[in-house]
Amino acid sequence: MQMKKLLALVLSVIMAFSIIACGSSTDSPQQGGTSSTQSGTASDSASSTDAQPDAVFDPMAKYDPAITVTTAISLDDEMQNYLGIKSDLLENNNWINAYRNELGIDVSIDWAVPNTQYEQKLNSTIIANDLPDIIAVNAQQLRLLVRNGMAADLTDVFEQYASPFTREMMEADGYMGLTEATIDGRLMAIPLVQGNVDDSNMLWIRKDWMDQLGKTAPKTIDELIELAEAFMEADLDGTGQAYGLGVTTGSWISFLGGGWGDLPGFFEGFGAYPHAWLDIDGKAAFGRIQPEMRDALAKLAGMYESGVIHREFATRDLTEDIAAGRVGIMYGQHWNSFWPLQMNIDNNPHADWLPFPIPTVDGSPGISMLGNSAWTFYVVNPDFANPEAVVKLYNFHYAVDCALSPDYDGDQFHIGGDRVQEQPESAFNWSIVKGFYPTQNLFIHRGLKAYFAGDESVREIGWINDAVTSTLEYEEDPIGNAVSWGGYRWSGPEGAFSVIDYYQTNKHTIYNLLNYSTDAMAEYNTTLDDMSITTFSRIIMGVDPIEEFDTFVADWWRLGGETITNEVNYELGR
Repeated sequence: MQMKKLLALVLSVIMAFSIIACGSSTDSPQQGGTSSTQSGTASDSASSTDAQPDAVFDPMAKYDPAITVTTAISLDDEMQNYLGIKSDLLENNNWINAYRNELGIDVSIDWAVPNTQYEQKLNSTIIANDLPDIIAVNAQQLRLLVRNGMAADLTDVFEQYASPFTREMMEADGYMGLTEATIDGRLMAIPLVQGNVDDSNMLWIRKDWMDQLGKTAPKTIDELIELAEAFMEADLDGTGQAYGLGVTTGSWISFLGGGWGDLPGFFEGFGAYPHAWLDIDGKAAFGRIQPEMRDALAKLAGMYESGVIHREFATRDLTEDIAAGRVGIMYGQHWNSFWPLQMNIDNNPHADWLPFPIPTVDGSPGISMLGNSAWTFYVVNPDFANPEAVVKLYNFHYAVDCALSPDYDGDQFHIGGDRVQEQPESAFNWSIVKGFYPTQNLFIHRGLKAYFAGDESVREIGWINDAVTSTLEYEEDPIGNAVSWGGYRWSGPEGAFSVIDYYQTNKHTIYNLLNYSTDAMAEYNTTLDDMSITTFSRIIMGVDPIEEFDTFVADWWRLGGETITNEVNYELGR
């Protein structure tokens, strides 16, 4: 009873999370294994195999007899739609059937709920100590389970059973996913690796406006302001309402970042990281209260006063201003070419935006903050007799779902487009343990670059061939194919991933020291975040002087920041 009360108390402050989908799989040979209902395990099989000099250990050996693995499912909107097409998909889809036929794993679903209900159902399951064999959790829940002995140590089984291709995928993001799943030096879960290079911030600028004015991309913050002022004065689209830097409310101070029309990229130009924990003199320190933030806010206040940032930005719809050609500069991320910038091209096919690395105060290369590699983790119940099964499922997903794999089978496991409505059993969503090629988008861009450098062999890879085809079509007729501009400026020769490629090649990135929320954050962050938004907004809009930042820092420490900082340093062993 005491344990249930403790779990209930901790769970009451855990933040909501979303299960993100993606992954791949691998063909598995037929070899003996054991059932989870019997005393033997696949590890026992491996030991007996090792005793035979001529036998080669196969990490993907099929269990014989088959084992049963229980799990729970979070149903996203697509999966719920698919169930409307074929009601038996939970028990009868290509993934479930392949697990049985190729791995000897029968998957039994303890419960399945819409993703909006998943966290509540999971929390109830944790409190009741009634976890299935494999369960998807977030970073906070992972630590809760580990603290209470409710997560199996997967260090040894991953080392033994991870396939060479799976290891290649882990290496692609510098093992960040595995690091985030490691607690006290032990791998306590399998990460749903997303990769974090895509999180890089960049500056989008109306290239056609720059060309007409004979301007070049800014290297410094002051050059950025000069360019913005030139755009305002010229009003090249003739709207009569031109302004410089597009900023939208709500996202600019968000912890996760809005990813468009926000200001993390601007702050980074000052060496300020308002959402991250940084290493300062060997201790973890919160970026939002550092002196660099003060400098950035003072500059923003001047930009607001001069009109470079629209005086009514708090109430304006930035998407409308972009679509109408009223604004020519915006901080954001790689996907902005598809939205909202494509709306400008839809209205004016002669318009063009180009991404650039973030400018800085002194013109030195900007260093962009990267987020988590994984947000979801697959925990194994310590009572499960076959913990290696989770690694086999992970291998299988990467083998059949990643286009780089020699066993890739998109028609069976990742069908796309309109066809998925006719064959929903082939959707990747049904995979039980997912993974993602962490640098897939960067890989596509680099492949496209290789093609234009003369290497036509890269078109043998479907991802790259699609990008090459769309790029060639757009370049042949930019006006007639204006609808394809977003894709062109995403992976094309000068697209968003050319900036990310530059960051990665030159190591112009930095990592957040902490990838999860602590108990003290859950208690104090709402107050501290609201105070941050209010104070920073008032400073930018000139309501309060920049000296108010100093008061804010003192209040931040007093209202919970000191407790959070101590807790973070304890968690990180600093």
